[in-house]
Amino acid sequence: MGNCIAPAEAGKVPGQRAVAWEVKHGRRYLKAYNAFGTQGSNERALIYPLPHDDDELERLNMQHYFLRYIFQTNFCAPIDETLRTSDTKILDVGCGSGIWAMEMGTEYRNAQITAIDLAPAQPTTIKPPNVEFAIHDITQRFPFPDNAFDFVRMRFLVLSLKADQWEHVISEIVRVCKPGGYVELCEPEFRGVEDMVVQKQFYLAVAKLMTERGAGLEAATKLASYLTTAHLEDVQTVTHTGPYGINPSNPHFDRLAELARGYILATMNSFRPVLVAGGEVSSEEYDRMIAESTEKLKFSGSIWTVHAAYGRKPL
Repeated sequence: MGNCIAPAEAGKVPGQRAVAWEVKHGRRYLKAYNAFGTQGSNERALIYPLPHDDDELERLNMQHYFLRYIFQTNFCAPIDETLRTSDTKILDVGCGSGIWAMEMGTEYRNAQITAIDLAPAQPTTIKPPNVEFAIHDITQRFPFPDNAFDFVRMRFLVLSLKADQWEHVISEIVRVCKPGGYVELCEPEFRGVEDMVVQKQFYLAVAKLMTERGAGLEAATKLASYLTTAHLEDVQTVTHTGPYGINPSNPHFDRLAELARGYILATMNSFRPVLVAGGEVSSEEYDRMIAESTEKLKFSGSIWTVHAAYGRKPL
């Protein structure tokens, strides 16, 4: 998310604006995120709680590889042939580190990919020539004309959007999608590792923080409903579940579990400053939670669930 300077045509992006940073508790934050809930006169009350530094970008890349391994693809919508054979335009909403857009640009040379996010984290020079990044706050009107993109996707923004912002954001996604084009959403089911006390403690602290900020933590189970309400057709859902614990008898699930453990531990580290600063848990207790999770997650019997949904805009 972030504020765009001026409107742009599909495939064209506006100039970058200057951003302000702050360092708290050893992590760097984009001030516009207002991660610690201390809104200043020039800040918007955004709810995203996580840092913006090299460690966080590594976590976002880890998230990407985790999802790609889960789905065994970078998207679920039936558009592969179209992307390979036609000049198409793709919009990546809330692109994070930009890794998905760059992989898509590398694989689909005929496509023009535009990726938008609040934070300027994406490469500016070492990237495929058919990929462009722009800074934009997705809770505002998108800086693109109607019917501009063949494929629009958004994933893992449950920590970025308030419950009452989803309808607007999806309406903008549908507005800029071409008739006959596809929209795809992907979100994690927000629940704790149920058989571990320390993971329950972490989940409850995050849930309390994000609920107080107005997040719609149930978004993952509503994706198909969002698309249907937006009058998309042929709406389909894809749901994957998997383990946290080791599974030597099944190499695929064992690898999934390894990726899931790495991702949840990295997420715990990213949440540490805001949860400790907010008094949800002491610094010492948080260190203990991470240490215990590192040791015991591999023996957990709990599962994770990720939902995706896609639909086609009527002709």
